[in-house]
Amino acid sequence: LRDIANLARDADGNPLYWHGTLIDITEQKNLQQNIRQSEDRFRKAFQASPIAICITTFNEGFFLDVNDAYLRLSGFAREQVIGRPASEMGFFDKKTRAQWIKKFLAVGQSLQNQNSTFITASGMTLDTIAFYETIEVGGQKAILSMFYDITHQIRAEEALRQSEARHRALVEHIPAIVYMDSADKGQETLYISPQVETALGYTPAEWIADPRIWENSIHPEDRERVLKKDILTEETGEPFSEEYRLIARDGRAVWFQEEASLIRDEAGNPLYWQGFLLNITGKKEAQETMREIANAYRGLFDSITDAIYIQDRFGRFLDVNLGAVKMYGHPHKFFIGKTPEIISAPGKNDMEAVIKAVERAFEGIPQQFEFWGIRKNGEIFPKDVRLYKGTYFGQEVVFAIARDITSARKARDAQERQLKELSVLHALTVEGTRAANEDELIERATEIIGYTLYPDILGFLMLTEDKKCFYPHSSYRGITDPGQIRKYQIGEGVTGQVAATGKSMNIPDVRKVKKYIQIDPKSLSELCVPMTIGERVIGVINAESSKLGFFTAEDERLLVTIAGQLATAIERLRKERAEREQRILAEALRDIASALNSTLDFNTVLDRILENIGRVVPSKSANIMLLENNVLRIIR
Repeated sequence: LRDIANLARDADGNPLYWHGTLIDITEQKNLQQNIRQSEDRFRKAFQASPIAICITTFNEGFFLDVNDAYLRLSGFAREQVIGRPASEMGFFDKKTRAQWIKKFLAVGQSLQNQNSTFITASGMTLDTIAFYETIEVGGQKAILSMFYDITHQIRAEEALRQSEARHRALVEHIPAIVYMDSADKGQETLYISPQVETALGYTPAEWIADPRIWENSIHPEDRERVLKKDILTEETGEPFSEEYRLIARDGRAVWFQEEASLIRDEAGNPLYWQGFLLNITGKKEAQETMREIANAYRGLFDSITDAIYIQDRFGRFLDVNLGAVKMYGHPHKFFIGKTPEIISAPGKNDMEAVIKAVERAFEGIPQQFEFWGIRKNGEIFPKDVRLYKGTYFGQEVVFAIARDITSARKARDAQERQLKELSVLHALTVEGTRAANEDELIERATEIIGYTLYPDILGFLMLTEDKKCFYPHSSYRGITDPGQIRKYQIGEGVTGQVAATGKSMNIPDVRKVKKYIQIDPKSLSELCVPMTIGERVIGVINAESSKLGFFTAEDERLLVTIAGQLATAIERLRKERAEREQRILAEALRDIASALNSTLDFNTVLDRILENIGRVVPSKSANIMLLENNVLRIIR
């Protein structure tokens, strides 16, 4: 109820009574409550809406309220917006807004799905869909505006349009025929790019209209192979990849490389075949030209009898000619990708020096060196190698030209050996005339032979006077154990057998000899020759090497010659020594006889005897003893 009461007064203004009216306002209160509930619901919906909403006055455009979505979209704070007109915030100028209001009134004060630009606090322009409705707020007319941001959608659509345009431009301008065929058994062409007319003379419409045009256009020599592959990929769904020829409308044979894949949906169901035909006629013609050039190059390459290797910066063989194949006995593929180590004779080459030579060749400095190779059959041989920088199919390489110099090396080695032998024989002849005695000659001979010919182990072993034993001369080279300088029985070891038989022995592997006398554990081969005067053996010359089979027949022939020469010189020195000793003995006897005849003093005679004994038998001391009654007594 609403109670309205007034105080009644008399003429003098004195209170008389109260009179009033009680009005039933139940419906009004219910209406107000409903309005409040409606406003509350609107407020909640207004604030919770994900769409940007604002309320502005109708005439001036002052912002009365905005929701949170509007603040997020615009980037403004609430206090920056409320109470300010849209024109002041840069959304509209007054003239533009007046024109908009006029249009708004003309359409019945309601606009739906309007494309509208929305300006943010940062000045960014967004694309939105806008809705405008007239409402009443606080008894005044207002406009409810809602903005739905479609900026990303528009940009995505624009990107899609641009992508489609680029794709079409790409498809229609790349140097290939792009097509799309159905995934069914007939593989009907759904799309083919305009390039088909340039390449084959058929328009896209003509190609699509004839379902058998592709099959009928395949070159007869390629048809069976290509159709077989087409059937296989159709059954398996595997990608199609093939090079073949198509016959153009004007009869030309055009080479194509075709690549196609079966496109499927997310469930794996076939949608269509997508592929391209790339014109590779130029490539094929270039390949044919290159084959002709390669054949000509290979013919020239293989016609050279010397071995030629083409190596990259890592020394790997990129190619070799027929000369290299014949030189080593290996097939061509054996060399490719390998380095010179694979054909190097073990222990015969300095591979570090070879690598450096290749590096210098890449610097443009020609190189030459000798290299020992090993053939497939195990034969080791020397070759002369020359390196030159060059190019091989655009790649910087080194050309190695090798020539087998086995014959030249043998001739050179034979010449060098002959000179060496002559030098040794001459030196020994000179020493034979200079040496004062046998020991001096043997020492000098050991030094000359060991230094010039056989540096490992070399020495003379001389027979004793009774011919039952032999012993190493003190000049023997290679003896490290003093206990080995002793007498050995004739027949003992290889040297003892040579001394006993007077025949040379060339042992390629001493490990197989049971009676071998080991001087050095590293020795593997031995050559021993006798020194003889007629049939009489006076000693042996023994040489040993740390290499198997080191001594050749030429070595044996040379050492036999040296042994004969030295035996003659030793025999001469021995005779000269014997003659000297005889002369000294004769002179000593004459001197003693002279003393006996010239003096009667016994002591003087004894002194002359001791003096002459020293001449005949050199010694540190000597004495004369007298035997009396079976007792020896020194008397001088």
